[in-house]
This record gives sequence, structure tokens and C-alpha cells, in this order.
Amino acid sequence: AFLRITETAIRAVTGVDCLTIVQEQYSTHFHLWFFPWTTEVVAKYGSPHLDKIRAIMADTRQQVLDAGAWALLADAIAKITECCGQR
Repeated sequence: AFLRITETAIRAVTGVDCLTIVQEQYSTHFHLWFFPWTTEVVAKYGSPHLDKIRAIMADTRQQVLDAGAWALLADAIAKITECCGQR
């Protein structure tokens, strides 16, 4: 139920068609990644494929987010959290 509610909320807030859910196998604890394939990600890296996610995340860690980007991220997280709480 947790996965379905979270997946539905992320899709509703981000509008993505493809959302990859990965259980991190090398973590010492239960760890999930919800990876939304946004239009920008697909344009830069190509069609969704599990093998691309680590490289995309490594590239993303190198980017510096300005205050506006952080605000958009915080807003999306708040909306996703709200959607999850309404279920």
C-alpha cells in the first residue's frame, strides 16, 4: 500500500509518465529510490532504463541548485507528502 500511494502521489505532482522504483540492494537498511523520468531527464539521457539511473544521479549531485530550484523541490515534496496523507 505504501508503494502504491507514494507512486500515485509522485505521478500526480510531477506529471511523469514513467517512474522507476528501485530497492537499493547494497544498503544495510531498507532503502527505496523513486526515480521520476521527467521530460528534462529523458531529453538529456534518453529513454528510461534502469542502467542509467546511477550515472544520472552522479551527474545530478554535481549540479548546484539555486534558491529557486530548492523552492521548487520543497514545494513538490510538500505536495507529494500532502497527497500521501490524504489516502
